[in-house]
Amino acid sequence: PKSSQVIRSSEALSSTDLQKQAEGLAAIGELKYAADAYADLSLISSPDFETLTDYGDVLADLGRLTEAEAVYLQALVQNITPSVLKKMADTQFSLGKTSEAIETMNRTLLLSPDDASSYASYAAFLQKAGRTSEALDAYDHSFKLNDAQPELWADYANLLSSIGRNKEAADAYKHAIEIGMGGNDIWNNYSRVLQQLGLKEEAQRAKEQATRSYVPISSSMFGSSDSIPVCGIGSMC
Repeated sequence: PKSSQVIRSSEALSSTDLQKQAEGLAAIGELKYAADAYADLSLISSPDFETLTDYGDVLADLGRLTEAEAVYLQALVQNITPSVLKKMADTQFSLGKTSEAIETMNRTLLLSPDDASSYASYAAFLQKAGRTSEALDAYDHSFKLNDAQPELWADYANLLSSIGRNKEAADAYKHAIEIGMGGNDIWNNYSRVLQQLGLKEEAQRAKEQATRSYVPISSSMFGSSDSIPVCGIGSMC
């Protein structure tokens, strides 16, 4: 099918019209053009907090993270909110600015101490920085606020396992599975820590479950079996 072509112009548009253009383009997924419209808007006016936040979101979705960080900072000059602080922290973390992300997340938690997802992000940042003890505390705090986070429980178990706390890791893997986490990886990890604990029968059962949970790559991904490269999926041939 033919792809539609977007022709965008900001000529003779007022700031109100440019804002509507940017919002409309973002709404239909034309993020590059939306970013251009927001940039033009910034040249002729001083966008408000909500507009800057939306602009930052568009830039972040485009992977233009350095620009997104700058725009979020402009928004925070106008209004410091935990949601935008968290977005800036996530952006900084993605840029490899782990120390800055931790500092920003500290500010977030001061404003939203009951937000489980903020503590979850904080735990990931601290873990990346090698601050393991603090990361474990952040995980615990997040779980106290919201226990139903199976993926986070799996991450927590991985961290416990990496520092040799296998009994706690096994309990965390088990809990993650009980509240909905599935797939080959978690069962393999669970089997591994059970094996290290000397629980061979339980480890074998987990290994068998991992095998049952394995989902092979479907040939339908390639259109037909004839189109699968004979040198192997993922090779450089």
